[in-house]
Amino acid sequence: MTFDHHPLSEFVIEEQEDKRIEQATIYKDNLPDNSSVLPFVDSSRSVVSAIPEKRDYQKLTWFKKHIARFIIVQINPFAMSAESRKEDPYPVWDMSNYAAWFSYLSGNQGEIFNLTLKLQEIIKGFDFFKNERSGTAKILSLSFPHLGKEPYKLTEISDGQKALIALYTLIYCAPDEDYTLCIDEPENFLALPEIQPWLNALFDQYSEERSHGQAIIISHHPALINYLASSSGHWFERTDEGLIRLQRITHEQDGGLSLAKLIELGWIYDE
Repeated sequence: MTFDHHPLSEFVIEEQEDKRIEQATIYKDNLPDNSSVLPFVDSSRSVVSAIPEKRDYQKLTWFKKHIARFIIVQINPFAMSAESRKEDPYPVWDMSNYAAWFSYLSGNQGEIFNLTLKLQEIIKGFDFFKNERSGTAKILSLSFPHLGKEPYKLTEISDGQKALIALYTLIYCAPDEDYTLCIDEPENFLALPEIQPWLNALFDQYSEERSHGQAIIISHHPALINYLASSSGHWFERTDEGLIRLQRITHEQDGGLSLAKLIELGWIYDE
């Protein structure tokens, strides 16, 4: 890794006498000739994770903290548990720790209140969340008073409802500082009329002047691609040489790859 052509970190693997030697080196800010070799390198993890937070490594520390502000998820409603035994400050990849994340978010009642109001509009009959202690754990449930039943545990509602709850929580309870939200196929488990309002809310969130965040959405759904492509779309194409070519998607053929061309190729449907 380099900054302004100066090395910050380096990881190399060498073969010596049938031995595999792994070595990580970090460099002090503005002192490329002054380096330190990190012991006990774990090649399954990035060198960045092992960087000590010291004054001499401010650039590496900044990068490490910035990477920590990436929220990367692919929502799996089947994995979402209603039980939590601790508070998690961030969701995990599949959102299986949603209940533990909700327990952490409950410390900010303003955010939970706004989320609840929005979900009352989106999910028919939903009234409020309950996150009550049961022994050493907390059980997250949702109240639907018109059904005349005790609150439903998170695991008792539909997969689509769980997906909606997770998606709107990612918007309404996002961190205040600048962060990057990466969502893989948010439309899974949802119909287009359900995902479109969420996309509108997502754009509203990131178009606000006070927002320093950004969102990256991965989707194969033609309707979503059409919705996003006119202003935000990029096309990734693998060449025969194995390289990845990136082109901007535009309405017109102005140096980018036009929507019309993609429709002609059959990659996007003209609805």
